[in-house]
Amino acid sequence: MKKNNVFILFTIIYWYMFGLGYLMAKFLYLKYPRYYIFDIDKGFLLVSLMYLTIGLGYITAPKIKLKIARVSSNIRFDSTTSSYISLIIGFTLFFERILKLKFMPYWIYGDVLTFDESGYVGIGLLTLSISLGIDMLVKRKNIFIKLSIFFKIIILILYARSRGAIIWAPLIYFYIRAINKDFKGKTVKLVLPIIILTLSFLAYRFYASYNLSPDLTMFNLFIDIAPEFKTFNHFVELVIKTPINYDGFRVELFSSYFLDLLPDNVLNIVGINKYDNLFRDIGNYNHVLLYNGGYSGVRITIFQDLVIFANGINISFFILCIIFGFFIKYTETDDNSSIFKILIAINLSLSLFYHMKIFFFRIYPIIIISIIYNSFKYKNEKEKLHN
Repeated sequence: MKKNNVFILFTIIYWYMFGLGYLMAKFLYLKYPRYYIFDIDKGFLLVSLMYLTIGLGYITAPKIKLKIARVSSNIRFDSTTSSYISLIIGFTLFFERILKLKFMPYWIYGDVLTFDESGYVGIGLLTLSISLGIDMLVKRKNIFIKLSIFFKIIILILYARSRGAIIWAPLIYFYIRAINKDFKGKTVKLVLPIIILTLSFLAYRFYASYNLSPDLTMFNLFIDIAPEFKTFNHFVELVIKTPINYDGFRVELFSSYFLDLLPDNVLNIVGINKYDNLFRDIGNYNHVLLYNGGYSGVRITIFQDLVIFANGINISFFILCIIFGFFIKYTETDDNSSIFKILIAINLSLSLFYHMKIFFFRIYPIIIISIIYNSFKYKNEKEKLHN
């Protein structure tokens, strides 16, 4: 595949969030106008201008080759061993949630989990989802790999509760196929798992929404398909109408990117309490900001970070969009890229849904997967080792 594959992936995700979100907003506004405090068409104009600005940065990026280090190990595992090591590590890290759910599916508890979790749960969940996508690429699957794939799918269906975690598996499968034109995998192999995971997610959303507010079931179900257009423009409207000086927030936001990379006891040694950081749980912070109360997370996308750093929608904001385009250019991948670089590229695009701190947090499972699947063979029919 051509080297613009990262920008293509970025474009698909960007317009899923904002293009599909715009269509959802136009449709839902007909019945629920009170939930849209911003001009929908002006919001679409803004996100279109942002995309063009990012594209300008991508096209005009300085000719700098950003070398992303390879994460490797002298220890190499075959496909079956890699699959089970990732299953064991992922399940062990994720087991905290299963235990707190008392081994029951998450949907029986409604839309909100009433307990706190450590960061290990997220690392375990992503380890399972990322490894599932790679396992699906194994050309000659034995019964043991198939069983591992089955267990990972079951865990994701019963306990994932997040499209952000689920989407990694199909994205990795199709992305690696796209950058390796000689890869002969059959797309149909992933169709059934995708359908199962998607239907599971939608069924959960419908069930949770109906229990909370039956009259708003349709609104909640459709808005959850692509909520980012609404939440981002809602945030922009608040910034425009009630300008906030974010000067004092920038350092705190930037430091929040790294708080989840170190355990609490390590941070306590240097006198840092990450629970004092305003943006530690930015999802709940956003819920309070947008709706004057919080019980669950709200995503305003990675562009909220740019608005805060630029202190509003201004020339500085669009300069940051251009710089973001630079980063997309520098994470381009091809059929000679390592597993680590491929996952970093996917991570950058998927972080659009969330915030930059998620990008850094996901480096943990990416390193784990890069070591476990260090000898994964995917380049061509001869399955040449890719290091």
